[in-house]
Amino acid sequence: MKVSDLMEQLREFYDKGHADDEVRLICAADNPLNCESRAIKGAFLIYNHSESEVNGVYIDGTN
Repeated sequence: MKVSDLMEQLREFYDKGHADDEVRLICAADNPLNCESRAIKGAFLIYNHSESEVNGVYIDGTN
């Protein structure tokens, strides 16, 4: 997903009255709506990192 796509989706949620909803990161593909999520702590722009093949925005949902 591109950052512009994410921003567009978040704007749609905002416009539908969800401005104060918490953003969560889904952690389990088999049952994502059964409390298998984490709060998002932040987003970081990472480029040319020695341990990553992908340049872009990373979302931190670590414990």
